[in-house]
Amino acid sequence: MNTKPCANIIDIPYHQDSCGYFERVRHLPYPVLLDSNAPASAGRFDIISAAPASLISTKANTSNDSLFTQIDNDISTYTTPGANHPRAPFVSGAIGVFSYDLGMQLNGLETNNDAQWPLLIVGVYQWAIVQDHQEQQAWLLADPKQDESLTAELLALIKNKQTVEEKPFTLTSHWQSSANTENYAKLFDSAMNYIEQGDCYQVNFAQQMSAQYKGDSWQAYKKLRKISPTPFAAYFEADQACLMSLSPERFIQIEDLQVQTQPIKGTRKRGATAAEDKALIAELSSSEKDRAENLMIVDLMRNDLGKCCKQGSIKVPKLFEVESHPNVHHLVSTVTAELPQASVSASLALLKSSLPGGSVTGAPKKRAMEIIDELECFSRTIYCGSVVYIDNAGNMDSNILIRSLLLSKDADSMNEPNRAEHEETGTIECWGGGGIVADSKAELEYEESLQKIRNILEALSLKN
Repeated sequence: MNTKPCANIIDIPYHQDSCGYFERVRHLPYPVLLDSNAPASAGRFDIISAAPASLISTKANTSNDSLFTQIDNDISTYTTPGANHPRAPFVSGAIGVFSYDLGMQLNGLETNNDAQWPLLIVGVYQWAIVQDHQEQQAWLLADPKQDESLTAELLALIKNKQTVEEKPFTLTSHWQSSANTENYAKLFDSAMNYIEQGDCYQVNFAQQMSAQYKGDSWQAYKKLRKISPTPFAAYFEADQACLMSLSPERFIQIEDLQVQTQPIKGTRKRGATAAEDKALIAELSSSEKDRAENLMIVDLMRNDLGKCCKQGSIKVPKLFEVESHPNVHHLVSTVTAELPQASVSASLALLKSSLPGGSVTGAPKKRAMEIIDELECFSRTIYCGSVVYIDNAGNMDSNILIRSLLLSKDADSMNEPNRAEHEETGTIECWGGGGIVADSKAELEYEESLQKIRNILEALSLKN
């Protein structure tokens, strides 16, 4: 008689904030926090893990087929299909970062990735701490294939209430932009020229902000998540660099056979008063330009999902809904579809065919990406890529890496013999962008690109 595989489920105390649990396991390799920022956002679950059983990572141009095959094989090797929890979204499987530069390769474009962060970095994790903020419950969940001694070690760490020493974080230089207003205007004109010539309908053009920092990146993230609580936030730490994301945007979610994507296009700042806020929402909701911009990306995502989903299953149940966040209002649509089968390989195939998300490229996708690569004077690396989890049965959720930062450690900082006691130093990068269409105005697009990240930049800015 066959019995259904059962995850090892251990009830642990629930906390409104998952940061304390993350700090107890952060010293383990490749720690990750998928942070819903509940109850301040619309999120529900937080997922924490570390010490992956396997790691797939590459900086070099390589066979994309082999990378996705390895992820599929390693999930099969180290996890147990069907070992789940009745409510928690993740017990075991892959969690990782799929960069925008990898998305370029998937679309047949060359990349020049000279960043410390890999094109792709994915861990296959056999356990997770999951907090359900709706039901106010928490669990330590372990795959049946995980060694019981590791589960016992993790439980001991969870029960350890020792206070973690906080090391401050500060910038050591002011933010520098890749484009001032004059340079931005020239690049904007180039993008408009391509649109007028019919090369594309929309180009998502961005500017990069960079500065020098010292201290603990985790302290920076804790500060940012308070001022910008978003449902698809993430913190992922590797030896050479750290990713912090305050993303409000879902890329692709898969539950059994059901697929959903929620592209964002259209932005207004928050009002200074309730009346002004209401007026800005009404303005965004009725804007023909923003609705047209959003619709272009909805059509692009319908096309991307159609490559792997059942014919006739693609629907748009919600179009042009307004979502409000601490610093901006966004126009959001929802596209749904159905996979032909529920499996890890089917989910990976859909992810591979859809990267990067259409809301951060433009339309048509490949030509827009070519123009972006020509105009932007930097490699996007993680920006506009995606943090993804795929569980042992192929269920998946992912974000779009906007409102995100990459902290690259200095070589001296990484090579310091006493790294634990040495103050970390490095470069921090953040990006802001927006979709340019035929009736866009340079000054408004420039301001929008900054408005999206202004609260992040100001929170970390070097004070005079």
